[in-house]
Amino acid sequence: MSGTQSALFSAGGSRWITNPKHMPIAAFASGRINLKYTAGSVLLSDAAGFYTNIAYRGAASVITVAATLVTVVNVTSGSGFLCNLVSPTHTAAFTPTFVITIDGVAYTIAPSATIASGKRLVLGPVSYGIPTTAALASATLVDHLHDGNCAADAGFSAALTGGVAMADGTCGLLTPEAIINFGLPTLRFEQSLKVEMMASLLSVNAVDKQCGATYRLDL
Repeated sequence: MSGTQSALFSAGGSRWITNPKHMPIAAFASGRINLKYTAGSVLLSDAAGFYTNIAYRGAASVITVAATLVTVVNVTSGSGFLCNLVSPTHTAAFTPTFVITIDGVAYTIAPSATIASGKRLVLGPVSYGIPTTAALASATLVDHLHDGNCAADAGFSAALTGGVAMADGTCGLLTPEAIINFGLPTLRFEQSLKVEMMASLLSVNAVDKQCGATYRLDL
């Protein structure tokens, strides 16, 4: 261990992120956020099945009232890692909000201006360029994890909206194990975790109201 690392750990530091505001965040079109479903297919966040499957590795919920928080995750005793959050969306410009309480400390994360309709706020690391029709070979997945300049990444094409990047490309959620394995940013909690979400407007579309989180508890 290097001297710098020794100093970090001896001072009570951690290699994990404990402040959600330090995590990657961007807004993606609901039809461009996906997770791997089987060896040859993925699910998109504009379909209900996305949230059924995200709950296998975390939790999912549904907002029922505009501008009112709904609890997505509530771990009252235990430690682990919070990996990704996916907000609800709306058919008009709106403001999504995350309230993340880690070990009793609450953090509110929201754009300072409305974002475009059909976008979902995504907190945590994602892979760019995962196709929506088939799975990628493992070597290609690694390339996408480490290459932000792929064709699916919008890059520096537009200014931030309310402090958040509006990504035009396709992104994929990674399993908690992949995030930890590749050393990507993840939130560490030691005693408790609560995740709440809301949207400033309530959509008439059922899937727009759905939202989710991925996390892993320590064994």
